[in-house]
Amino acid sequence: MASPATSSTDDVNELIQKMNRNNIFSPQLKNPEELVAEPRITETGSLRPPRPQNAFFLFRKNVLAEARRFSVQNMRIISKVASILWQQATNNEKQMYKDLANKVSVLHRQRYPKFRYTENYQRTRFRRHFLPNAPPSPDSNNSNDAIEIGGI
Repeated sequence: MASPATSSTDDVNELIQKMNRNNIFSPQLKNPEELVAEPRITETGSLRPPRPQNAFFLFRKNVLAEARRFSVQNMRIISKVASILWQQATNNEKQMYKDLANKVSVLHRQRYPKFRYTENYQRTRFRRHFLPNAPPSPDSNNSNDAIEIGGI
């Protein structure tokens, strides 16, 4: 009997062998208009647009679409496959997704001009409450500062 780790590794390798790289590196989901996510309803009932997806997440979306052709639903396996394929991808293959992410980001800014990314309030509240003497996290700015998406 194979251990769960071995079984998972076998499933990952099997899916990688089955997948058609042409369907992944010539993105099936490539219309930027369709890739700009719709706003979600927050706990307070207001609408909040999600952050625009970066190149890897757009890539992962295409890997998911390809994996579903083989009836694979396990997100852990799909994420591992996406990670492996992204690491093995050439710069030219990644550039397609970077260009697509830039287009999505531009459309996102046009659709939601007042959108600003701010650090997760729950995470900062946790740090202040449970870790009062901890230094601020290196990736956080002053909680009053807004970070504009697309300036990266």
